[in-house]
Amino acid sequence: MGRQSSNFNPEQENLFRRTDSEEEALSNPAASEPPHPRQEAGGLRCPLRDVPNGRRVRVVSLPRGESGARLEALGIRPGKIVTKLSGMPFSGPVALELDGRQIAVGHGVSRAILVEEVPEP
Repeated sequence: MGRQSSNFNPEQENLFRRTDSEEEALSNPAASEPPHPRQEAGGLRCPLRDVPNGRRVRVVSLPRGESGARLEALGIRPGKIVTKLSGMPFSGPVALELDGRQIAVGHGVSRAILVEEVPEP
């Protein structure tokens, strides 16, 4: 009898595994996804992904864990002012300008970055 062929490649198995930050977000949704836009003392706060393109905002909080540490290593910290350059459709990355540099962050991470409005200069 002949061998049955399979299209599954074991090397591709890692493509379907979740990263530590994704596991953390799924296990504790309250820590990774801030509430919808709300009015607070500092102004309207919302997730970065919901900010219109071209708008300047101040970072209020970052996700916990590895994602937050990586963002801080890139210079994205609470209190920093960033400009959202663009957000790609269909859960694509979000491009930011920070201190004259362009940085792209994933859609899921941009959902966990809480920002507030900044008055235009």
